[in-house]
Amino acid sequence: MVSIITIPISCSAGTKIPENPNLSYTNYIPNNTDIVIDREAYFEKLQGFWLGTCIGNWTGLVTEMDKIGNIGEIKTGAFYTRHDWGQPDQPSIWGQGIPSSLSASINFVFAAPDSVWGADDDTDIEYIYQELLLKHQTSILTGEQIREGWLRYIKHEEENYLWVSNQRAFDLMLKGLVPPATGDTQNNPEYEMIDAQLTTEIFGLFSPARPDIALKMALLPVQTTARENSQSISEFYVTMFSLASVVDESLPMKNRIFRMAEQAKRNCIISRKVWATHMNKE
Repeated sequence: MVSIITIPISCSAGTKIPENPNLSYTNYIPNNTDIVIDREAYFEKLQGFWLGTCIGNWTGLVTEMDKIGNIGEIKTGAFYTRHDWGQPDQPSIWGQGIPSSLSASINFVFAAPDSVWGADDDTDIEYIYQELLLKHQTSILTGEQIREGWLRYIKHEEENYLWVSNQRAFDLMLKGLVPPATGDTQNNPEYEMIDAQLTTEIFGLFSPARPDIALKMALLPVQTTARENSQSISEFYVTMFSLASVVDESLPMKNRIFRMAEQAKRNCIISRKVWATHMNKE
């Protein structure tokens, strides 16, 4: 068995990385087979994750629903490619001919210095799961804990900006159902929507270098809204996030991503006969 050790180190600026008061930290001499993760470096990478995710969320909103193909009377033309980066944004199907108010061009969107990033459903539920893990002092949430958290932190009547399967699962929770029943194919007809892959990636970061544990932590949160293909793809991303902490940093970024993807494919998708397997063959 491979052990993972985190080493408490003070920040270069002189401030110490916060320690969990509910954990007991003991001195330990790593074995040759141990994977050692520097707490200071990982702390900064987690900060980078949140910042990068927020930038990605709001940058993505510029082009969201601009290009959805040609469906009936809706004609959005050819999909964007990398060559459209920096070019004028085109109106979304909701925009009534007006480009995004966030940016006139397809480019990065940043929050103003010392401001607060706006909410986004891609991360809001991850915030909830992180809070629930802390509140309940556990690594594995129960269905009741998930339901209680969703009902407490998500607006019931006002616009809550949930995506498709998330909203259906939330409606089922309001009726008394408890995860994983909220993602069951008999209860939730939207179970193959992409919601879970956007709301459970963080469990891979909670278990660096141990995707097996990350998948155990993420199982019920994933099954809160997903089954079959969408569950497999969600587990694929959880695994990649876990592997990111032990990737060979001497490799070019493209090679790192492909290597993590190949391992995640072996761990997750190949275990099920789903179309996601074919998507990851090349």
